[in-house]
Amino acid sequence: MSAMRSISVLSRRLTLSLFAACIACVPSAGGRAAAQNRPASTAGVPRSIVLPKELVSGAPATLSVLDAAGRLVPGVVLETTSGEKLRTDATGRAEFTAPVAPGKLVVHVEGQMIAASAPVVPASDSEAGASLGVQLASSPHVLEVRNRFGLAGTGFRGIADENHITIGGKQALVLAASPTSIVALPDPDTPLGAAVLSAGVANQSPALAAVAVVTLEAIGPQGALRVGQKTTFTVRVRGTTEPLRIEVSDLSPAILQLPDGNPLRMTTSGGAMNEAKFEVVPLAAGKYSVRAHLAESY
Repeated sequence: MSAMRSISVLSRRLTLSLFAACIACVPSAGGRAAAQNRPASTAGVPRSIVLPKELVSGAPATLSVLDAAGRLVPGVVLETTSGEKLRTDATGRAEFTAPVAPGKLVVHVEGQMIAASAPVVPASDSEAGASLGVQLASSPHVLEVRNRFGLAGTGFRGIADENHITIGGKQALVLAASPTSIVALPDPDTPLGAAVLSAGVANQSPALAAVAVVTLEAIGPQGALRVGQKTTFTVRVRGTTEPLRIEVSDLSPAILQLPDGNPLRMTTSGGAMNEAKFEVVPLAAGKYSVRAHLAESY
C-alpha cells in the first residue's frame, strides 16, 4: 500500500479521535433518545492545528490541520510568524522548515483565529543523537486508540512519512513531526491491551517501548433522560485493569451539566470492571456530547 493510500484510509477511519463515544439526545416531551456517532464522510472546516511539541532550528517539520471530528483537512492556507505561507496537501498536512533563530513559532489559519505555537530550540540540542537512530526520551505508557499521542526524543525525521511508528504491529499516522518530537494517531484497528510501541526511521534500529492500548467509553442510562433529574453515567475502560486518571468534559453545557466540575477529574476503579461513575443533570432538551479521555500525565 502506498503512503498516500495508507494516510487516506487512516484519516477516514480516525474520525472519533477528539470526541467521546457517547453522543445522544435529551428528548423533548414524549420524544425518544437517539444516538449519534457517525460523522460526515468528508472533512469539515478547520478547527485546530497540530504542531510538534518542539521544533529544531533550521530543520524540516510537518504540521496538520484537523476539523472538529478529528479529520485531516486538505487545502488549508496557513501563515507563520516567520512570514511563510503554507497549504495543507491532500493528506491534510504541510511540510515546512523551522526558523533558524531559536524562539517560538506561531502558525495560524489565514483569515481565522485558529492558531498553534511551538518552541524552536537550537539544532545542537538534537544533532548529537541523530546518527544513533531514534532515542526515546518520553513515550506514553497508556494511550487511547481513538486519540493522538506524543513522543519526544532524538533521531526523528521532520518529514512525517519518513518516521515509522507502529503499535502492536499496526502503523500509526504521523500528524506532526520534527527531529525531536512526534504527534501520531493509532490505527483504529490496533488491538487493545499490552503492546509494543516501535519508533524508527529507515536503515536504523527502532526504539521500543511498552504500552497499554485502551478505549474509554462514556455510557449513559437506558431510556430517556428527564430534564432536571440527576442521573448517573459510567466511563468504562477496555484494554487494561490498571486504575487510570481520566477527565470527563461536557461539550454541551447548555444541555447538560456536570455538577461536580467541568472538566471532571476521576480515577477509574481498576480490575476486570475498570470504570468510574459520575453524575449529570440534564438542563434542556437537545443533543449533548460528553467526552472521556486520559489525563495528560499519560
